[in-house]
Amino acid sequence: MAALIINVTSPAGPDVPDNPIYLLATEPLVAGTPFLDWRPAPAGAGGAAQVSLATFQALRAFITRARISRVPADLAAAQAVHALTVRLHDACWSRIFSELMAADILANMPTDVASLWDAMATATYPTPANLDIVAGDWRAAQAFVIPGGNTVAAVATRAALTPLRFLSLVTVDSMEDAAGSLPLEGLCILIGALGPCQTQASRRVETSSVQLTAATIRMNIPNGQALSDGQLAVKVIAFVKGKRLPVQLRPAGVGEVELREELEDGIEYRRSDEGRRAIEEKCIFNLGRRYFGLVDSVARHAVLLPAKAALLARCHRCGGTTWPGGMLILGNATAIL
Repeated sequence: MAALIINVTSPAGPDVPDNPIYLLATEPLVAGTPFLDWRPAPAGAGGAAQVSLATFQALRAFITRARISRVPADLAAAQAVHALTVRLHDACWSRIFSELMAADILANMPTDVASLWDAMATATYPTPANLDIVAGDWRAAQAFVIPGGNTVAAVATRAALTPLRFLSLVTVDSMEDAAGSLPLEGLCILIGALGPCQTQASRRVETSSVQLTAATIRMNIPNGQALSDGQLAVKVIAFVKGKRLPVQLRPAGVGEVELREELEDGIEYRRSDEGRRAIEEKCIFNLGRRYFGLVDSVARHAVLLPAKAALLARCHRCGGTTWPGGMLILGNATAIL
């Protein structure tokens, strides 16, 4: 049987903050990952229906099992790409997606990104070299530039972008754990939390995910406010990996807000017992809303939780005592397990 080739395209024209990629809506990879943020895209050749996924979302979901080629020229190319400019050519995406499908990563029907990553970590790949990222795979994104000069515009832009400078020192090669089962896990976590930030204009927005995440990292790395940008940059990947939520509490998909809040919640979860309890309650409540919704949004009547939430409720403790079998009270919401 001929290998399945997944064709990937992307919009022509200048960069946009999310730089989406396009796949046919009928691709098995799309049908097998309904928990991802696939969105309708302009029709392809012959009017074929297409869907899109933002670059930061595609990286978060699918690139963790890839690795940087050990060829010196490929390593050098990776050193020139940093956290604000990670982007791949369509042909690279096509090669990686096709290899993932050849390894049958959807065989066990993943229900969220965590189970998708588990499948990628344990799969047997017919041609592992297809997952190696080489120099020609990197696609130019809009450069991160802090302007000089004393014009009003230059001063304002410099003030907005200077807090992000440390992220431009976090290069792709520094985000890789070459010996790990998921070599680019750190890259995936960080890029997901930064959100759509592949243009200078998007990086300047004060309420953007990239600005909020940069501030969160600087405030929560010990002595972060006093560190130089270089000192901060070398701590970033270990920090974001060390603040991961337990797998049961991680978001199912790759929505911008949920990926940013995953890092924020992980920091709070590992800060104290009180923080842990607060995040557990938040995540269980969100699980109930995700699968069944609230029966009564005012009175907050019973929320029926699926097996995953029930297992989670029985595995964690709240307020120093195990939640009673069959009933969990979260604020004004009652969850029937």
